[in-house]
Amino acid sequence: MKTNFRRHSTCWRRPGLTLLEVVASLTLLATLLVGTILTYGSHIRQVKTAQKRLEATDIAERMLVEWYESEGGLPPRDEEVIEGTDGLRWRTAPLGTSEPNPFQVRVVRFEIYDPSDGIEPEPLVHVDLLMSDEEGDDDA
Repeated sequence: MKTNFRRHSTCWRRPGLTLLEVVASLTLLATLLVGTILTYGSHIRQVKTAQKRLEATDIAERMLVEWYESEGGLPPRDEEVIEGTDGLRWRTAPLGTSEPNPFQVRVVRFEIYDPSDGIEPEPLVHVDLLMSDEEGDDDA
């Protein structure tokens, strides 16, 4: 004769979650929350940078049109604060080469940058312009 011995547990199981499951769930939720917050912060920085670049592009276009319509033209080497902005600056500088220039032209780089971006800020926008070199190779 076969006897079945069953072990009866004295503890009974309630429906619900164990402490380990609750801690694991909270850890996962916290990780997701931190990731979302960091992603949102990165997105906000990218949007601000894109808006700054768009503003700088509009300003550069207006300034270049004004310079080409004026008598003096583009200054070959200058730097100033842009009026009506939050401290944006523009600068022009000749890009010289060591090779002889048989075509009597020069390249001038026009940049708009934000000096609050650091010691050597990266330009928000820059344009390299090919200009006639009436004065000769003084700047190169």
